[in-house]
Parts: sequence; structure tokens; C-alpha cells
Amino acid sequence: MGVSIVVGDKGRVTLPESVRKHLGIEEGDELGVELSANGTAELVPLALIPRDQIWFAHSEMQERISEALSDIRSGRTSRIGKKSDVRAHLAGLKKKGGGASGK
Repeated sequence: MGVSIVVGDKGRVTLPESVRKHLGIEEGDELGVELSANGTAELVPLALIPRDQIWFAHSEMQERISEALSDIRSGRTSRIGKKSDVRAHLAGLKKKGGGASGK
């Protein structure tokens, strides 16, 4: 998609609607500009992470989530029928050295 954009006063540019739709951006969204060594620039929509959710983006948490999803896909899960049975199940895993804390 080739689009020509004119730089106005104070270096301002207006992104055409087709570009905004392509990038999935709306008024108020933030864009990053990544400069390359060959003299080009790339606009990248920024997704700011709220402070109370930043733990989720941490690489260690992403690894743990990936491992959990792999366990689910591979059938390495247990189904517990009643809430009251959860503690006993976790205690059994702890004794066996399994589960999240048994690595």
C-alpha cells in the first residue's frame, strides 16, 4: 500500500483513513517511530500496558503461561469435581514433587 503524506507546519502529518484502518489506530492512540540505518522510518502502534497488568508481559510469566498451555494441549491436567477437593489435590502434587512449585 503506497500512500503519500505531506509534512505540514511544525512537522505535523495527517495519516489518511486507509492508513489508520490498516494500523488499527484511532484518535489518541500512540505511535512509535523506529528509525533504520538506511534512512527509513517505520510507524509502530504502541500498546501501553497498565501498571497492574505489567506482570503478564514479563518473560518469566510468558514462559510459565506457554508451559501451562502446552500441558493443557498434551492432556497433562487433572479435573477436580468439587472446590473442597482442590487443597487435597494440591497437597498430593506437592508430596509427589509435581505441579508449579515442584520443579
